Amino acid sequence: MSPPPPDTEVLPLIIIGQGGAAREIAGFAPECLAPYSPVAMVDRGDANGIGAICGGLPVLCLDDAIMKHHHAVAIIAIGNAAIRRQMAALLHRSGIGLATLVHRSVISGPRTEIGAGTIIGPGCIIMCDVRIGQNVYINIGCTVSHDTVIEDFATLSPGVSLPGAVHIESGAFIGTGASFVNGRPGYPLRIGRDAIVGAGACVTADVAAGQTVVGVPARPAVHKRQRP
Repeated sequence: MSPPPPDTEVLPLIIIGQGGAAREIAGFAPECLAPYSPVAMVDRGDANGIGAICGGLPVLCLDDAIMKHHHAVAIIAIGNAAIRRQMAALLHRSGIGLATLVHRSVISGPRTEIGAGTIIGPGCIIMCDVRIGQNVYINIGCTVSHDTVIEDFATLSPGVSLPGAVHIESGAFIGTGASFVNGRPGYPLRIGRDAIVGAGACVTADVAAGQTVVGVPARPAVHKRQRP
């Protein structure tokens, strides 16, 4: 791991969550454009993990983490958008600030906006005129092309490819390796709020809010009835 540039302030980081994403983020947080030093993970509420060690960090409840590290900022490392929204509201009430993690290997074009609490992992390419909201998780090796919008709490799994003019609404989950056709200026390809795009799908048309699509080309998932 290479050290941060000289004279760069390294802030302590509280990671909300204790799963695989949390351990990955703890690993690359010191290598971000604004580097952070992970100091604790926070059990998301069921208290089963409090007192354990995860990824070399102590697992605490949120109140204890804030009390012990009152100068820290936080990042939410939870894939489920509903839980991420709940934790964001809790952090807001607690008065703790949000970190924004952009790995230093990320290539970013001009006129790109990135909201607070967003994570952009190693190996991503973000092109020009892209708007990314708050608490978005863009996992490793994703590409996001021109005139694309990714709203708050959306998740891109590893290797997702978004071409030009795609609009991902709040809380949508895009599975590993999914790809999309281009939208058009003023008429983006739209993935609705809390929709799910399955791993490896190729999306050629709009996806409605809350809908799950899978396959090539992507079609609404069919849930087969189990035999009695």
